[in-house]
Amino acid sequence: MWDRLRKQIALERQQLHRLLDTSRPFIEQCASRPPNSAELFALAATLHSFYNGFENIFKRIAVELDGGLRETSFGIGSFWTLWRGQVTTGLPSSPNK
Repeated sequence: MWDRLRKQIALERQQLHRLLDTSRPFIEQCASRPPNSAELFALAATLHSFYNGFENIFKRIAVELDGGLRETSFGIGSFWTLWRGQVTTGLPSSPNK
């Protein structure tokens, strides 16, 4: 079980490193000047891919530890949806409350 999880996480990490290595010149270029609209979309896509890589890692952990993702009132939820729900439970919905 743990060996398989370790290999799956290693694969996800390799993909994250490849994404960063490929995107680094573009990200540095956009950091040196304001990006145009097309560059903003590309940066958003890169951020989305990066986020998905981490989400995949946590999903794999959830599958190994708990046998899968739990069903929520909204259907099968992602790790982050469940985690955010646990973190925000009991917090006021707005700062004025």
